Amino acid sequence: MPRPPSPSRRAVLLGAGLALAVTGCGVRLEDDAPDLPLVPRRTPISGEAALLAMVTSLSRETDATSVPPGAAGERVETLVDALTELEVPEAEIRRAREADPTWTEAEDVAVYEGALRECQPGLLPLVGSLAVARVLRGPATLWAKEPPTAWQVTDPARSAAQDTRAALWSLTVVTARAGGDERSTVQAVVAGLQELLSRQVVAGDDDGSTAPLGYDLEESLATPDERATLVRETLATLGARYLALLTSLADDRDAAHEVVAWAAAPLRLGDPWQVEVGALPGLEG
Repeated sequence: MPRPPSPSRRAVLLGAGLALAVTGCGVRLEDDAPDLPLVPRRTPISGEAALLAMVTSLSRETDATSVPPGAAGERVETLVDALTELEVPEAEIRRAREADPTWTEAEDVAVYEGALRECQPGLLPLVGSLAVARVLRGPATLWAKEPPTAWQVTDPARSAAQDTRAALWSLTVVTARAGGDERSTVQAVVAGLQELLSRQVVAGDDDGSTAPLGYDLEESLATPDERATLVRETLATLGARYLALLTSLADDRDAAHEVVAWAAAPLRLGDPWQVEVGALPGLEG
């Protein structure tokens, strides 16, 4: 089976084709101001083309495809507010909102990847949250998964691995208390988190030598409802803690791309457990 295109290849696709795609939809990359002597044209913000294309994508997302249903409206308003604050012209934003996307689904994912890689550092948490929602919308195979490599700065990945180990310990206890179908469902979550942990230890160059031998678990796990509550809280917390890493990854956008996939994973694993996904994952509350 062929491997999905890598992020770097998709970034090339974005750079080569996005300008044509968005201008074909009516989104322009520059102001309409005439060239006047001694009056410089506005310099677009970092990643502006991809960010405006995200506005177009979100504006055309339907209630049926949005995760959670009906969330795209809040997401696009939040992104528009951020772009307005950064002085992206209202006319550019309006054209983006009114445009009809002409790109394929793979190219739509490339828009989010491009924005994540090119946006200025202050926008990274918001763009990362929007990208998580796009990954959850699927298909997940379009979000390319490169072989894990050590990050430029390993501390954030080690922090993620610490959180994942603690979650796995808790869910292992849940598995021991559960039975039948409940146990099988928890084991599926454990398997998914173990896959994440394997990537995190590589990213963090983490040999596990500083990992604690055990953890305190104060919650009662006597009933299925109590165990389900712990699973939901654990997965929701993991997603938010992974996304919080983005603030320290402005200089390593490959790592930021990986974190988006990490943050989406526990939310997807939590679907059978009714884990709530907010309109802006990791940014609410």
